[in-house]
Amino acid sequence: MKRQRVTSVLLLQSAVLLLWSMVLGMPGDASASQSVQEQFPVSKGVQYKDIRLSNGSGEQAVRVTAIDTSRTDTSVEVGFPDGLNKLLTTTSLVMNYHRNDHRVVSAVNASFYHTVPRIPMYLISKDNKLTFAGQQVSSNQNSYVNEPIAFGMNRHGKGMIDDYHLTLNYTYQGKKHKMISANKPRTEDGVTLYTSAFHGNTTQTNQYGMEVVVKTDEKPALTFGSSYQGTVTAVRQYGDTDSADIPENGFVLSAHRKAMGPLDNMEKGDNVSFNVDIDNKWKGSSFMLTSGPMLVKDGHVNLSMNPNSWRARLKAPRTAVAIDESGDTVFFITADGRQSGYAAGMTLSQFAKYAVRLGADRALNLDGGGSTTMDIRYPGYDTVQVANRPSDGRQRGVISALMAVSTSDKPYYLYTDVNRDDTHADGIEWLTKQGIQGYEDGSYGVGKILNRPHAAIMFTNVQNLERPDASAVTDYFKDIEADDLYASYIAAVGQAGIFNGSDGNYMPEKQLTRQQMASTLVSAFDLEKKGDDVDINLSNVAPSHKENVQTLANLGITNQLDDFRPNEPVTRGQFATFLYQSQQN
Repeated sequence: MKRQRVTSVLLLQSAVLLLWSMVLGMPGDASASQSVQEQFPVSKGVQYKDIRLSNGSGEQAVRVTAIDTSRTDTSVEVGFPDGLNKLLTTTSLVMNYHRNDHRVVSAVNASFYHTVPRIPMYLISKDNKLTFAGQQVSSNQNSYVNEPIAFGMNRHGKGMIDDYHLTLNYTYQGKKHKMISANKPRTEDGVTLYTSAFHGNTTQTNQYGMEVVVKTDEKPALTFGSSYQGTVTAVRQYGDTDSADIPENGFVLSAHRKAMGPLDNMEKGDNVSFNVDIDNKWKGSSFMLTSGPMLVKDGHVNLSMNPNSWRARLKAPRTAVAIDESGDTVFFITADGRQSGYAAGMTLSQFAKYAVRLGADRALNLDGGGSTTMDIRYPGYDTVQVANRPSDGRQRGVISALMAVSTSDKPYYLYTDVNRDDTHADGIEWLTKQGIQGYEDGSYGVGKILNRPHAAIMFTNVQNLERPDASAVTDYFKDIEADDLYASYIAAVGQAGIFNGSDGNYMPEKQLTRQQMASTLVSAFDLEKKGDDVDINLSNVAPSHKENVQTLANLGITNQLDDFRPNEPVTRGQFATFLYQSQQN
């Protein structure tokens, strides 16, 4: 199927999206010219724009999704592969979360990650539980992530970008000791916690450390604010090449070299506990995801890394997440780069300035470069597709993604001119699934008059009619040539007896009237009258079509009983509904 490209402007009945349409008129650089390539509502509460900027520093290609999370049927969520130990493209990753009652309508790549081993670099939490503690944040101001800053959705359902302090301690004989991380490859000269959430039954560590296995009464869930106490059941000594087994109900303390001291005295039967906690502002959050640097704070550019470092000054593809002051609007932002003549890429300062222009109160940089990916559900499609141009020419595998999710039972604008609540939406959606698309501008043309060649295409696709060679069309119609654009489709409906023409002519330039449509539907679907005739006004229906219009009324395919309007041309939307209802009888 050919992807729809959307250029028409739609206004949503939402104050946040009104603000969105206003701020997108302002480029990130006062000297830049801006053009909107396409824009459309992705679902109720989610709006997308594809923007081009041009200034002295080169061409830019920016994509932005604005998500109104104040709606009960719209949310922002985090997604990652099972086990957090493999890379998937953003598109394939989010499909693991897509279902009928939980539709992913937009997504961007998220966390920085290690390629060996394939794991995230920094903290990820979900449902107020520590999913992955990650490595310690570097204090190097030339590093992207040099402060513990996360994006997430807090317990009030609002987007939040703020710092945090993770507490991860174990206690033995009344003394607390700090752990470096949890459920990741063991950290040098630190203590790492392992629970059964780790990908594997053992700690998978080498002999250069020691490990203590502790059994608890319950499975540690790593919920923020929780503590778990247990009894030592095994001690793996330094030099032992067999890594420790991780109990389902329990945990393992794995200490590397310099951090082994407190574990040296532990013996079977000793009591050991650990606790995990986070700042109160993050308690109850649906998820947290650490990244950096901070780009915008309190509505102003505020880089949390050295803006003069080579990483900050590099023009590259970029990905960011941002929030407005209320926290109700979340923005996914990508800028393509490294593609001459199309997109130069942005420095972090340029990227931050553009986020400010979008109305961001806070913005956080995510993994960029070749990983930068913006996924969007285009009109007429159920699932997301890549909207930007990744600099590698293809999607890279990533470790996590941020997703805009709709839980509405009718979440999509099927096309730019068709809402799922519209009169003809069911028929148009059904036709779309049969491979019958709308126009290149992303509209279906619901109110446009249906031309007769397009009617032939629809009948052919819906009924899976055999399409004879185009040359066969002259066997049925005198006014159609074999080299006419839709000759094979017109031949198909002629061969099936759906269209008989007038004096041997198909009359492709003529409009299809509603009474003519009734006759074609009866022929195409072999519709038969059932029971007594419904009382319908047939006074203005041509004699040759009266029986067929009566059949549509009897079957409930039309409810225009007082006046069928037989001589009016049928619209594309009406025809979609008539086709849909006819095939159900």
